[in-house]
Amino acid sequence: MTDQPLSAEDSSTGRLISAVFVFQIIALAAAGWINRQALNPDGVAYMRVASYYASGKMGLAISGYWGPLLSWLMVPWLKAGLTAVAAARIVMALSAVCFLWACWSLFVRFGLRGKPLYWALSSVAAVSVLWSVEYITPDLLLGALLGHAFSGMTGLRWLERPASAWQSGLQWGLAYLAKGVAFPVALLICAGMGALWWRERPGSRACLRRGLLITFLGFSLLAAPWMAILSVKYGRFTISNSGRLNHAMVGPSDVDRFYPLDRGFHRPEPGRVTIWEDPQLPYPDWSPFASVAKALHQLQIIAWNGCVVLVMLTSVSLAFPVIVGLALWRLCHREWRARLMQGNWWWAALPVTALAVVYLPGNLLITEQRYFYAALPCILVLHVGILLLWRTTPVTPWIQRQGVVLMFCAVIIPTLARLWLRPGPARTAGVQAHFLAQKISEAHLAGPIAGSGSLSGGRTGLYVAFLLDQPWYGDESRLSADGFKQSGARLIIVRRENPVTRELDGDPDFRGLDADLFASPERARASPLKVYELRSFRPAE
Repeated sequence: MTDQPLSAEDSSTGRLISAVFVFQIIALAAAGWINRQALNPDGVAYMRVASYYASGKMGLAISGYWGPLLSWLMVPWLKAGLTAVAAARIVMALSAVCFLWACWSLFVRFGLRGKPLYWALSSVAAVSVLWSVEYITPDLLLGALLGHAFSGMTGLRWLERPASAWQSGLQWGLAYLAKGVAFPVALLICAGMGALWWRERPGSRACLRRGLLITFLGFSLLAAPWMAILSVKYGRFTISNSGRLNHAMVGPSDVDRFYPLDRGFHRPEPGRVTIWEDPQLPYPDWSPFASVAKALHQLQIIAWNGCVVLVMLTSVSLAFPVIVGLALWRLCHREWRARLMQGNWWWAALPVTALAVVYLPGNLLITEQRYFYAALPCILVLHVGILLLWRTTPVTPWIQRQGVVLMFCAVIIPTLARLWLRPGPARTAGVQAHFLAQKISEAHLAGPIAGSGSLSGGRTGLYVAFLLDQPWYGDESRLSADGFKQSGARLIIVRRENPVTRELDGDPDFRGLDADLFASPERARASPLKVYELRSFRPAE
């Protein structure tokens, strides 16, 4: 491990690294343009929150479920006249650049040089481009801030210079503002780093205590004001509402527990597009300490999520289970354990472990690989460390040379596989939403919307409501004409192939809008979605 500033081993490597950054920026611009209409439900919430900040609607802007930092970064672009979607695309591209920068810092800190450094950075640059357009979320931004904060704490400067400890603390504070999960992750990593430095330098324990104290002060400087604002809004001490809601979703079956966006028809708070902007618990949270049965239920959730985490980390890098297997196998050998203690590269396992631990107790979907974007640079450090400690044999040089190329493939392949296995491009729902929103606006038919109209990429009905600045009244699992009448919405958006369309076509209270939105019947039939107007719609008082 080195405390040297970010620098390459030689000029040739420096030129290659510069080329990696140039490639990433060009690719980000191209990917952002191709996916300029792509949306996702979380992204809608972040963009709506940003619009409230830009217009000074603080009552609507403050939400305990969404970290504010991503929305804050969109505000200047909104003030400059850009649309919310364009602002989000720019911020996601900048997040990817910052993520690559943080990975570079971390790699150099752990001693990567030459070919391993180049291939590690290349793999990060490639997947970060794809990740930046996969979702509009703060996960890449969190990865950048976590990488910088952890990298700073692994250097001797953090022990010896209060300014370095202060900087790490501020970075942890920004990470918490990006995403609430960073709060427990920061505590776990700080505790782990304290233990590692305590063992590594027993003669510098006074410096260690000072470094931890200053780091916590820097963290508190940014985190405490936001926690105070949330606590005042919700009337109780609040760090974040996301953990509480996700824990409540996996509770015992004593009550009906479901995804908040699937709660049926509902009307969001006035001024909002959807309840998703500040979701409240539709069912009570629960405590695993309330009874033995609930404790056993929690253990079952943790055991299941442990398997899910393994799959998710493998989908970030196919090498992860190999790394874990080799590490467990070789730790049984005393000689390898002694060689391991001579370096500090294995410290990179700490952030991976911390990220995994905080997600174990709650709702964890196997498709949400973005939760572990921040683990990628640490997995790559562990990959290179295992290769460098490979037992000396005649084939060792070949293994080490090919290992860095395999590392690149192990990162790229699962991300490309996820894109290939999708039923369609992730931007499909967003593209359809932009088209329908434009046509509905031109026909002066805008009003409250119900129905998801789900396509590849998400809920088109929600996206149309967002683009039209109209409330979205949700959806039901069993669609019916009577249900849509009772929803109170003016417009209904459904899949054209859904059986409910026959019921809506036969009900005189609904008017199909194909003639209003499409230039010909052929184009209407080619659209995967159908829009209806409720004739008896009356605006809410």
